[in-house]
Amino acid sequence: VTLIDFAADRRAPTPTAAAEMAVPVRAELVMRLLELERRLIGGAARFLESRAVELRGLGRGLPDPRSLIEPATQRLDNAAERLAQALRFWVERQRRRIPELRPGPLRAEIARRAATLDGLPPRLLQGLRRMLGEATRRLEAQARLLDGFGFERVLARGFVLARDDAGHPVTSAAGATPGTGLALIFHDGERHATVDGAQTRKKKAKPGKPPGDAQGSLL
Repeated sequence: VTLIDFAADRRAPTPTAAAEMAVPVRAELVMRLLELERRLIGGAARFLESRAVELRGLGRGLPDPRSLIEPATQRLDNAAERLAQALRFWVERQRRRIPELRPGPLRAEIARRAATLDGLPPRLLQGLRRMLGEATRRLEAQARLLDGFGFERVLARGFVLARDDAGHPVTSAAGATPGTGLALIFHDGERHATVDGAQTRKKKAKPGKPPGDAQGSLL
């Protein structure tokens, strides 16, 4: 046993045994990388699923546009029906009062009532326009809110959504094996491509200063 054995972290009986200790087993490295890849893909899938569930929940919270318009339409129909009934009732009541009225006051009453009737359609039309305008503004606000939660806004910033032949999102390079057909969804359309298997060229490291050799060589 030499003195350097006491200073080393580990001691090996032969150089071959020392090499086996220093170099990890390739199979173990491959298994470790596969496990990390599986965990990464699973985490990304869970993240996307949680966001999809959250988005669907927000979508269910938005009111149906028809539910905003239908009550106003129903109230308008009811008001029109009541107006027609009220006009018929008023005309019948005035017909019964004709024998009791003198010609002069009767003409004045008729003129006053006619003026009132002439003012009803514009007021009714104005109220209808105001109700429809408010309903339209609320509907546009809800539509803008719904558009803000859509993934199309993300695609408009330069991102691309890749889907495989089954329509599933491709979220990693491992999922895009050579020969795989992809549907590339842009903000303004869709294009189809096939993975050719070429790898992205890595950037060359900038030359730096050679590492120092302060300890010298052991040989």
